[in-house]
Amino acid sequence: MGKVCSNLTRRFRMGNPITEPRINWKYLNAFAKLVGVLPIGKPLNFYSFTGKDGSEIIAKDDCPPLYAPWTIDFFFLADIHNFGFWNGEEKYEGPLFGTLGGKKVKGSDLLYKLLLRAFIRDPFELSGPWLRSLSKKRWEEIMTDDNGGVTLLATNERWELTRALGEWFIAHTPPAHMGSRWVANIVSAFHRPAQQMLSRLTDPVRGVPGFKEDPLKKKALLFMMTLANRPEHFLIPEKSFVWRPIVDYHLMRLALRLGLVMLPTDWVSENTERKFTSPKREKAVRRMVFRAVEQIIKKSGRPMAEIDNTMWSARRFCQEVEEPNCAQCAFRNSCAQRTELFQPIIRTTAY
Repeated sequence: MGKVCSNLTRRFRMGNPITEPRINWKYLNAFAKLVGVLPIGKPLNFYSFTGKDGSEIIAKDDCPPLYAPWTIDFFFLADIHNFGFWNGEEKYEGPLFGTLGGKKVKGSDLLYKLLLRAFIRDPFELSGPWLRSLSKKRWEEIMTDDNGGVTLLATNERWELTRALGEWFIAHTPPAHMGSRWVANIVSAFHRPAQQMLSRLTDPVRGVPGFKEDPLKKKALLFMMTLANRPEHFLIPEKSFVWRPIVDYHLMRLALRLGLVMLPTDWVSENTERKFTSPKREKAVRRMVFRAVEQIIKKSGRPMAEIDNTMWSARRFCQEVEEPNCAQCAFRNSCAQRTELFQPIIRTTAY
């Protein structure tokens, strides 16, 4: 590892800058060391969260109640639509916000609340083969907040993806389950018991519309982690199962600001100005962040669920558009503080 670092240093000294994203081992090792000893809260369980006084607060407006028969159906659809929560046609202009009950709601939280509202009203409508019959008008009605249709959520692309999921269920659901409330249960669709080993689900989930398009399987992994972490424990990881990194744009932004991954010099202005990048560049950054997080998992001894929770919590001090508060951040002594950097900007259904 030292040889790799010295070779990179030598290339810079010789005036030969990198042409592809690279791991910065100095900051990666420092971050992994810190994460290895840092107190980390409980992984997200997609049902509740811990209040400041240590009490459990049920996320009743965001997630299904315990043992709701449509819980898996809900997360299946919600996670497939877990992408693209930002505005801008020529560059990044800001995160998606909506208003519900007079309160400002952001991104994926808005999606979850809107879908939960629809599921509570009629879970059959958004489950399994019935998705194939969902009209564009009804989808637009579901994706409506206090002020009307939410533009980024009520798109033709999302509606067509929803209908494609319904077609997938028609092709994969056993006829005996077609009239069942559990028809959209991913495990039933695969002819397997509810508590199914995770490693056996990786490939089948990867073939589902909305999941199959992403080689890094961000949404598929998020879906499986949700089922494993929910209090019902729909899926049980075997001891040998290792969670792969779940790389979204929040994680990429933090990885660049922390210094875990370096950008080529001629990519920096595009990134800091939040302009659209090319698919080739986006792929290169995302894959390098994926590899960096793999190393952090390995070096820190912490599983992906804890790494994800840690980096997610860092957003309190290192948000998308607000000025970062480095003085309050737990990572300040192992961070490059490249706060001008951002995630690569590209329209994709992957994350």
